[in-house]
Amino acid sequence: MRRRVLPLLPAVLALAGLLLVMLAPGGTAGADPAPPAARGGKIFRDDGLHPPVAARTPADAGAAAVIGPDNRIRVTNTADFPWSAVVYLELYDRYGFLVSSCSGTFISPDAILTAAHCLYSEDGWTEDIRVVPGKSGALEPFGFTWATDWWVPDPWYFDPGNELYDWGLIRVSDEPGWETGWLTMAILSTATLRLPDIEPAIVGYPGDKPDGTMWFDYEPGFLDVDAFTLYHTIDTAPGQSGSAVILTNTTNRIELLGYIVGIHVRGVAAGGYNKATRIDDEVIADLVEACNQMGCDFEWYVEGAAPTATPTRTPTATATPMRTPTPPPPGSQFRLRVPLLSRD
Repeated sequence: MRRRVLPLLPAVLALAGLLLVMLAPGGTAGADPAPPAARGGKIFRDDGLHPPVAARTPADAGAAAVIGPDNRIRVTNTADFPWSAVVYLELYDRYGFLVSSCSGTFISPDAILTAAHCLYSEDGWTEDIRVVPGKSGALEPFGFTWATDWWVPDPWYFDPGNELYDWGLIRVSDEPGWETGWLTMAILSTATLRLPDIEPAIVGYPGDKPDGTMWFDYEPGFLDVDAFTLYHTIDTAPGQSGSAVILTNTTNRIELLGYIVGIHVRGVAAGGYNKATRIDDEVIADLVEACNQMGCDFEWYVEGAAPTATPTRTPTATATPMRTPTPPPPGSQFRLRVPLLSRD
């Protein structure tokens, strides 16, 4: 992968009535240390024939649960970064019917991170994907584009529903991320992810709110963290599948601000928690392979901790040594403007 330098963009995050300007460190791109070998995956390539844009509200892919009171806040300034990097995904079947919607996040100018179950299921591939950055109801401030390719890992393709492999990647050919901006994935230690004040947040398009509106919620920390999963009580609903889990502490965890550490994939209302796939070496390796096959690019950050053994998702396989991270470069300015948002 080539190293790309992120543009210096204003970042907007939700805490009412404040105006802050912060510094955040740059990250270590994943270009130099080699990630574990990817297992491979499957690509669906768009045929260039697209259905008319639907006027009706779609059903929404899973990943629901509102835990206790609904604390979600509507984001209204969706043309501002980082909200602009959040993507509404309309999913169409082979007959041109709008069947579902999901959420995603730009991780480079042409690559969008989402959940595998938004792209491929037991019923087969999603046939067409309309990509709408920063959508806010009927307003589409950046217009829309159609996905050109989408990818899921082989373990998901051969066993749809296996939540251990529920991640996917979408490529778009016209690189709208240069206009919207994008966020960076990070591989962080379990100890860091278990800190009580890292403030993980989910931003996406829940289907239980007005159609195509963006909503935000966060918690002080994760409920629990294991080798592959982030357990949380951030409120979600169907339609938010594929949303990035982003760290948002703007005070004493500023060095982690804005990093993607997970992909929201499941809601377990009866259990009182929701689940996100944790970003780790294996996820990164698969996404690198996806971009190698589709012709996209992205960068990521690895926390500067001593190498440790990485658990494997295959119980019979041996542990894979974690790649050794290189020191991060000096910090770069990350300007944070926090507006008032509306709560419905």
